[in-house]
Amino acid sequence: MNPRRLFFFVLLLALSAWGLKGVLLKSDAQLNGNTESIPQDSLFAIPSDSVAQIAIHLPFQRGLLQLSKEPDGRWLLTEPIQDLADSSSMRVLSDTLLKARTYPIRKEWENRPLKEMGLEPPQMSVDVFDVHGNKHSLLMGAMDSTGERRIASYNGKRFLVGPALLGLLSRPPMSWRSSLLFFGASALRKLEFQASPEGEHRTFEKRGPLWYSQHPVSGLLSNQAAGALTRMLGSRALEFPEDYITEEQVNWIQEGQRWTLHHANQKSMLYYRGGLVLVEGRPYLFPVAAKDFMFAFLKESILLSQRMTALSPEEVISAEIRLGAKRPQFRRRSSGWSPVGAKEGAPNVNLQLERLVEEVCSLERLNAMPRPESTPIASLVLSKSQTPLVRSGLQLDLWLISGEQWILGMADEDQVVPAPQGFPKLIQELALQGKDSPR
Repeated sequence: MNPRRLFFFVLLLALSAWGLKGVLLKSDAQLNGNTESIPQDSLFAIPSDSVAQIAIHLPFQRGLLQLSKEPDGRWLLTEPIQDLADSSSMRVLSDTLLKARTYPIRKEWENRPLKEMGLEPPQMSVDVFDVHGNKHSLLMGAMDSTGERRIASYNGKRFLVGPALLGLLSRPPMSWRSSLLFFGASALRKLEFQASPEGEHRTFEKRGPLWYSQHPVSGLLSNQAAGALTRMLGSRALEFPEDYITEEQVNWIQEGQRWTLHHANQKSMLYYRGGLVLVEGRPYLFPVAAKDFMFAFLKESILLSQRMTALSPEEVISAEIRLGAKRPQFRRRSSGWSPVGAKEGAPNVNLQLERLVEEVCSLERLNAMPRPESTPIASLVLSKSQTPLVRSGLQLDLWLISGEQWILGMADEDQVVPAPQGFPKLIQELALQGKDSPR
């Protein structure tokens, strides 16, 4: 045969074989009901924040798994055991249920009897209840020939669901329980602690991202103390008990540490003793690592930071000095510090404010003494906002106690320290530089 003709003949055979292979592959996929993955509409046509309850039925495996959402946003596992559900797992479940990818089935399967499809009775099912009490049911039946997808039905429409959803629904009940012991730790605003029912009462408060001791000593927590507190708030149960706590166990653990947790609009209790924790609303004794609760045993000498403030000089953009009737305000602009309301400040205002802010942000709690009961002679407000507000910064109060000896302290603390040399004079000079703020 002519070599040229032979080449075209071989090429034609190759193309024919490739085309036949494609047809066979396509036919095999169609027979399996395994056509190309096509995203469909959401399984449940309801917003995720409208979901109030989810019930997962696996009649041939474990029975019923039921989860309910509380008004405060917590999810509770109510069947087959009662406990707090893991919030991360619940977000994944809600997103997967509402946004799961579905796959089309062969048209001839759409009208087959439910029993043939394994949908009567269903081998798996999910009921989603919205906040209005409406029930949305997803039925799941036989596996397709790939062994990875199930035939499913929702509102009479049939399709296939994939392994991501099926694996999630098949998780054992215990895996839905929350191992975190401090619910909503990032939203906590205040902590109260007693080592025992008659023990000393200690209070801690969160301001912005930082924790402070309020009572019996006040001040910013040291890095070591803040790290120990963060570890405690992130502590997890080492295992999940299934037996409810007994009355005798309740009485025993309530003789140990007690923590009152303050969120924005509610508070709850947590008890710790001998490596076990009881959380209000969770009727179990959870074993924990004792090292997670070492924060309560920190000595006062290492509890507080030596720094009097967590502000850094770069964060401060406004200031107000209160000296007698004077209330001048200052603002940091790209050109530097200047009095509010003035087109240009005096040449030395920027240098004076820079020095003042640097000194305040580097103040340390050295040679501390009790705060005087008398009214401060002057006050300084430094703020991270355009207007000098204490809630976005700090207020520093000053007293003259004898001769030229000045002391200063944070407005919300019960201790003061000697003022740095030249600090009071700087305050007095700046009070005369700026314009009084309107009152």
